[in-house]
Amino acid sequence: MDVKCEWNLETARAVVPWKTGLALPARFSAICDGDDVAYGAELEVEVRNGRPVCTRLTLTEHPGGPPISSRELRAVRLSWYLGLAAAACALRMDRLPDGSISVEPAIGEEIIVERADIEGPRGGRRRLSDEHLIEVAAVYRAALERKSRAPRKAIESDPRWLPSPATAARWVQEARKRKFLGPATPRRAGA
Repeated sequence: MDVKCEWNLETARAVVPWKTGLALPARFSAICDGDDVAYGAELEVEVRNGRPVCTRLTLTEHPGGPPISSRELRAVRLSWYLGLAAAACALRMDRLPDGSISVEPAIGEEIIVERADIEGPRGGRRRLSDEHLIEVAAVYRAALERKSRAPRKAIESDPRWLPSPATAARWVQEARKRKFLGPATPRRAGA
């Protein structure tokens, strides 16, 4: 995998602390390509809250490789590309005896990038509040009153949430469990 990193000399002074002893340019671009990946990737990256964030991504099909499709696109691990780009663009920060800070490229250093360095700590699922489930139940019941044959779809399309079908189903299941909705009857939605 070849990774080339670029940043503007004017913005090179704007560096952001990242990992212990390391910093990243506040904005940079990177090209990640090689025979070991399905697609070449060009990323524009901005560091926000101490983490690199992709602001633009361009994928390029390799000659003879798979075409870019929605199925293949879902398999692209953006955090992996971001980790490669950040490691290639990393800068070593050292405090000098006079108190100033020296910043230079960390070329040749092995930099281990962990998922938390890119995505932040994983929090897991939050407990659903009663207030939220009461709102979900109200949307579900309103869809039933409109004689909808798929009231869960009303939850999926509610602009306040736009959950995935699996998440909407979990919310309905939890609303039933907490008695905000009646029990489900086969082939008939329960209000």
